Amino acid sequence: PDLDGAPRDADGDLDLVAWRDMGALELAPLRPLGPAVAGTDLELELIGPDPGMATIAISPVPLVAPAVSPYGALALDPVVAWRALRVVVPGGGVPALARLPLPSISVGETWGVQALLPSAAAPAGGAFSNPLEIEIE
Repeated sequence: PDLDGAPRDADGDLDLVAWRDMGALELAPLRPLGPAVAGTDLELELIGPDPGMATIAISPVPLVAPAVSPYGALALDPVVAWRALRVVVPGGGVPALARLPLPSISVGETWGVQALLPSAAAPAGGAFSNPLEIEIE
């Protein structure tokens, strides 16, 4: 693991190859910026190598075993996942901010969150980010 305990093999550059970064911390293209509190917005940061439109998908259930797709590994349950937000990502490692509304009735639920980001290095032109499992307070 890296210094924060994240797995070392991660697809930080979104080329569909999970590999160790050079630094002490792995790049996570998708990360929460604070706690997930019901009745508020969960702020998410997206970082991608290329500019374009990213899609954030959510699943109102925990993450599942990753399924292989043309965009890499999808760890959301495809039966219940839906597209929640579209976000413009500037590319070049410049972060974009997204706000995901969390309904008041979601207290105690665990959601899966993953983004599809533009990536010229990926064969299909885009790649799934690292998956997040969000426990809503």
